[in-house]
Amino acid sequence: MCSSRKCSAVAALCLALVLAFPLQQTYFPTKQYSVEGQCVVLTGGSGGIGVVIADALANKGVAKVMLAARRESKLKSIVETLAAKYPKVEFASVPADIADDSARKNLHHKAMQFCGTDSVILVNNAGVEAWQHFNGPNMARHIDRTIDINVKGLMHLTREFLPGMMKDNRGHVVNIASLAGKLGGAFVNAYTTSKHAVIGFNRAMRAEMGVMQKRVTFNAVCPGFVTDVGMAKDGFASQGKEGYDALINLYGSSEAADTAAAVIRAVEYDEPEQLVNGISPIRLLVVLQEVFPRFADWVGAASPEVVNKFLLKIAARYD
Repeated sequence: MCSSRKCSAVAALCLALVLAFPLQQTYFPTKQYSVEGQCVVLTGGSGGIGVVIADALANKGVAKVMLAARRESKLKSIVETLAAKYPKVEFASVPADIADDSARKNLHHKAMQFCGTDSVILVNNAGVEAWQHFNGPNMARHIDRTIDINVKGLMHLTREFLPGMMKDNRGHVVNIASLAGKLGGAFVNAYTTSKHAVIGFNRAMRAEMGVMQKRVTFNAVCPGFVTDVGMAKDGFASQGKEGYDALINLYGSSEAADTAAAVIRAVEYDEPEQLVNGISPIRLLVVLQEVFPRFADWVGAASPEVVNKFLLKIAARYD
């Protein structure tokens, strides 16, 4: 029999040995790939974080970038700007609504012509969101539109590209999910559902590629509130500084450049999932709710009144 002190030391050593490998792989992974020389196909490329991701990838040395989105004139303008900034990178644009099957097939066809024999990085960035009470007057339309683009469009477009990737035994699929895919959120029900689906899809595909022994990577990047572009900047900040600041202090925030850096890291280090949200209490909540499912309820009940009122105001804005 060992003394209590000796037994505790042995137990601590055993725990350290058990945790050493997963901790090393999580915080100090080995670089496995490089984005340099690859061909990027990025949806949702006409604004928001999509433009910043494209810029960062071009700056990092990819060979080609194809942007896809519904706003054709906006796409052309962005491509012209990026091409002038990065003359060594080849750019192209394809107007596409990824909720439409023929548009997805056309995008894939043109992407294959554009990329040629280069390895492909597909960045599934296109997405929509709306804040509304689930019984809100426009909720039925929001549900269909959100699932059609954020889930079905993403999955079907991936199916267009995946056979070629598997045949070549190379390629990368980066799915832009969200903090909403890790937590439940009041009045963002359809969007939260869609982003949970994206994370579930990403995990399933990583498992599938592993079983099939294919070097095709699937990675999820999960931004929280992005303060310099998109919804938080355009729709939230204008609804009241006190409520907005309280929300950001509670849930954390990041900038589009942080998401872009996470996309590059996802490919190069084959990161399964990355939460891009700065340092905030919400990171601990993501972990604790998996162990203690009611923990999120307790935190929600303790949420500052100013935050609750702000969320109600945002939801009413979309009615």
